[in-house]
Amino acid sequence: MKYILLLFCSLALACQSQKQKATSNQKISGAWEVVRAEGGMESMNIGTVYDFSEKGRLTLSNALLKNPGTTEITDSTFSFHADGTDSTLKFIYNYRFKGDTMVVTMKDGIGQVLYLVKKK
Repeated sequence: MKYILLLFCSLALACQSQKQKATSNQKISGAWEVVRAEGGMESMNIGTVYDFSEKGRLTLSNALLKNPGTTEITDSTFSFHADGTDSTLKFIYNYRFKGDTMVVTMKDGIGQVLYLVKKK
């Protein structure tokens, strides 16, 4: 009986984790544009688009470049690994929502804060 209860709890936690991941993917899905930045290189970030439109993919683009890659999204983080780069070059970002704005900071970054709004 104890093992059945343990198995049930494990399955319930796994299902909850999948549900949170699906909800996070839906909320962050689409293209988001940096409209404000703080903490260094602000002007270089303004106008950059983070496009989460394709499942498991993230493309960063601005007027000069388009950088496609893969992403993993949780309820508070997302990653970016650019296509064709070394597997160790994976960046982790923390995000949260403030109204309709997504506020993003790079984990272990240089203190930049990016404010993104969803593109229509």
